[in-house]
Amino acid sequence: MSTDIEETLCNFLRTTSFALQLDESSLPGNEILVLAYDSVFKEDRFTEELLFAKHLVTDTNGESIFRAVEELF
Repeated sequence: MSTDIEETLCNFLRTTSFALQLDESSLPGNEILVLAYDSVFKEDRFTEELLFAKHLVTDTNGESIFRAVEELF
């Protein structure tokens, strides 16, 4: 069921314009957490949804964060 929801959301985002917000945080123990939110206009209003929360095992450089987002699509 969760796969269907994720697939439906990704298919919707592939066909519409949306804004993407990324937040990264360093946690105790050198853990890195990346949160991704989307903002999209649908059904006559703006909605914001959490797309994913991922732990990065490398670092917070731009390429590592880009790869984490790229995996979603």
